[in-house]
Amino acid sequence: MAPSPRTSLLGVLFPRRFGHWLGPLIAAAVVGGIVALLLVSSGMLNLRASTPHPQGWATLLHYTFKRSVAHHAADIAVPADLDTAYRVQKGAVYFARVCSSCHGGPGLGQNPIALAMRPQPQYLAKVVGQYSAPELFYILDGGVKYSAMPAWPAEARGDEIWSIVAFLRRLPTLGRAEYEALAQGSAGSAAFPAGFAPPLDPATPRPFKTAHPDNYPGESSYLRPAAAFGRGTVAPDLAQSCVQCHGENGAGRAGGAFPNLTVLNPTTIKQALAAYADGSRQSAYMMPVATQLTDGQIDLLAAHFAGLPRTRSPQFAQTPQALALGRQIAEQGIPTRGVGACQNCHDINKANRRLYPAIAGQNPIYLRDQLRLYRSGARGQARAINPMLKVAAAMTDAEIDASAAWYAAMEPQAPDAVAEGPVKR
Repeated sequence: MAPSPRTSLLGVLFPRRFGHWLGPLIAAAVVGGIVALLLVSSGMLNLRASTPHPQGWATLLHYTFKRSVAHHAADIAVPADLDTAYRVQKGAVYFARVCSSCHGGPGLGQNPIALAMRPQPQYLAKVVGQYSAPELFYILDGGVKYSAMPAWPAEARGDEIWSIVAFLRRLPTLGRAEYEALAQGSAGSAAFPAGFAPPLDPATPRPFKTAHPDNYPGESSYLRPAAAFGRGTVAPDLAQSCVQCHGENGAGRAGGAFPNLTVLNPTTIKQALAAYADGSRQSAYMMPVATQLTDGQIDLLAAHFAGLPRTRSPQFAQTPQALALGRQIAEQGIPTRGVGACQNCHDINKANRRLYPAIAGQNPIYLRDQLRLYRSGARGQARAINPMLKVAAAMTDAEIDASAAWYAAMEPQAPDAVAEGPVKR
């Protein structure tokens, strides 16, 4: 006599009713949880970075990461000016100073310390093409859990992140010489202390050996010379640590990505560095530098750059209509929207420049970006304290661009006649 379906082995293992599955599933979950708890509590799990993930597990983690990025980045809008030269230039500087330490660079391998991480940082020059611009933005903005990839350290500074994205899109096409020219400017490696940046070597890069196996074959670079850690540290000659962005003459680089320091007075520079140092002003470029400075070093830097010859920023072609609109806003404001004339605060003859920074001769791209940051609320204090938040909120893109163009075309103002006093930090 054949056993009934209820008493057969198959019937026990694979019951027909869903309710009969609940007990075994709950029991299996409880047993699994107890086993996992005992395993974790025992300390037997090996979390050493020198022990690589099993290849199947590493592949699964990487696939999960890529699918998560693709899903969450789907609705991120790309700025229309993403691939402009100034964005690429600005992104190259940050990449060389920070990102290259783990991800290498054209003609430069990855640092052996980075290659010993688990998961292992990818050699971006090879793999960055796998990601779209929104996906790159999403990764840079939020970082990656359970890895050494940090979130962007400056809150609400998407403008900085898009500059890195712009550079990363160019990265696979760059040779070493072009990369270093973008990252270091016309000054080149000679502008930095010995060892800050590896010299160009015409010889073919040579591989080096590592004691740690590679998690993702073909996505890492065991080449020397390797990008070094410490590129973002302050050099012994403080001013030299600023040259990479602000140029040897302090007026910024020709691409227009960085502010002109020579048009500012010492107080304005000190206030900015102090704000970056305490985090009240956000910038992933400036915060890592400023937090390393003492008050005395801030004073030295402010005196150095404010003491350089005042130099108008590199100029860009502007239409007569834009300049006319910029002049109108500067001299008359926009009365219908409650925007006062810019010169009421920023003209040296009408205001104390210890309260309001000089902007004549400043980089137009920098002025434009700061006004947009004020408008979005990403820069400045409350509206009752900082009037620029209210002013910028009432301006259109065209009005912001015109105002920036007008002041950039002006000659820098003369230094203050009044001696500079200390700044409270």
